[in-house]
Formats: sequence, structure tokens, C-alpha cells
Amino acid sequence: NEFSAKSSSFWHWLVIVYFAGFLWQLLKTLWSLWGLRRILNNCTVHRQFKSVQVLVTSQNMSPFSCIMGRTAKIVLPLEVLGRTEDYRNILRHELQHFRQKDLYWTWVYEALKALFWWNPVSHMWVKALSELSELSCDEEIMINTGTKAKSYGGTLLRVAEYVSTQRGFFPATNRMCGEKENSTAFLRRINMLQKSKKQMSRWWATLHGGVAFVAIAVIALVTRVEAKVSELPTHPQLQAVLEKALKDGVIRSQAEEGFAVLSNPKTGEIVALSPY
Repeated sequence: NEFSAKSSSFWHWLVIVYFAGFLWQLLKTLWSLWGLRRILNNCTVHRQFKSVQVLVTSQNMSPFSCIMGRTAKIVLPLEVLGRTEDYRNILRHELQHFRQKDLYWTWVYEALKALFWWNPVSHMWVKALSELSELSCDEEIMINTGTKAKSYGGTLLRVAEYVSTQRGFFPATNRMCGEKENSTAFLRRINMLQKSKKQMSRWWATLHGGVAFVAIAVIALVTRVEAKVSELPTHPQLQAVLEKALKDGVIRSQAEEGFAVLSNPKTGEIVALSPY
């Protein structure tokens, strides 16, 4: 009886801790969504398609897209309108998210993060899916629109500059460059632009099919896909030199921030990049 009582007490507290964490995660998400709603309300409508609104904001933030009700919204910083090439590439990218139904999946991902808040594997899985979603959009645009790799890669780098200066990101949104996207993931996206094989779509379809069987065991298995995605060769020495040179340059010029990219002059392959 004493053992049974202790066991019952343990499960009682475990349930309390789980729901406390779930409630905390839910409240954080709702608070962020309220901030997102404020941003959207302060935007100006630039263009209107059937079920897609293109909005413009004067705030310094990364372009992103989301869906509220039946209307998809693409938010662009005001200065992007002055750069025709970037405007076209960003718009194509975010519209591709809409065509792939990625904007609906972002809500599923938020629900998973709330339900499995205690499991780091679920968060890693969502991060892997988000990364593959971006790779899939990049691929479709490069193959189906005839966009040049140099043009699209330049847009990605400039959007990355927005991300490096932005403080905080909103849930249930797709961003052309994700929150705290690591250097390896970003390098993979840049170098993938030079490839035309539809490798990313197969990975994306496979992972999305696994969502229907979401469970703790499935989450643990699916995260293994992240390790199977082709890894870029790292250049730690060049990365360290670039970071130090960028830091010294920013301090010397008394600038607030900087962004540097190092590429192979013969092949154009990016071997190191660093924000500061």
C-alpha cells in the first residue's frame, strides 16, 4: 500500500508538471501571436491576390508569410520594394510556401511543440522539417521560374542580414531565412542553388508523410533524417579567420554590425560566412 501510494503521488506530480509546462508553452505562443496580429494590423496592403495579401511594414524585420483564417499574408520590409530583384525573389519564395501548404503546417508544428514541450527531439524534428521546407521552395523556384542562382543567392544573403538584426520571431510563420539558422544549414541552401536534381522534394515528401503517424517513437526516428541530409564540408580555420577579421573591421569602423561571406573564386562555392 505504501508503494502504491508513492507511485500514485509520483504520477500525480508528473501530470501536474506536464500540464504546467504545456500551459506555459501555450501562453508564450498566444502572447507571440498577439504581437504578430499587431504587426499585421499596422502593415499597409501592397497587393491583393485571390486569397493572398502582400503587406508592407516600415519596421526592420525579415520577410515572412503566415496564414490567418482563409487569407495568407506575406509581409515585406519597405526597403525591399526599392530592389526589384529581391522583391521578385522573395515574393516567389513566399508564394511557393503557400502553394505547398507550408503555412498550414506551421500551426501543426506549434501544436507539436506545445504538446511535446518536454521532449527536445520534437523541437529538433520541427526544425529539420522547417529547414527542408525552405530547401524545397528554393529548389522549385530555381527549376520552375528560371531564376539565376547568383540572383537568388544574393537575395538570401541580404535577407540573412535582416535576420541578424531582428529581435524575436513570431510563431506559425515561414521566414525565407529561419530564426538563428546555423551556418551549415545556410551554406547548404546557398550551394544547393547550383544543383538541379530534385533531391530535396523527395526528402520533404517523405518527412511530411510521417506527420500522420506522430508519436514519441516516430519523432525519435524521423529526426534521424536530419543526419542523412548531405553535410557540407566545414572549414573551421577559414571560419575563425573570417569571424576575427569581421569583428576587427566592425570595431575599427565603429559600426553596429556586419556580415561577411568568403567564397572560392574559382567555383563560387561559399566556404564560410559570419554575422556580427
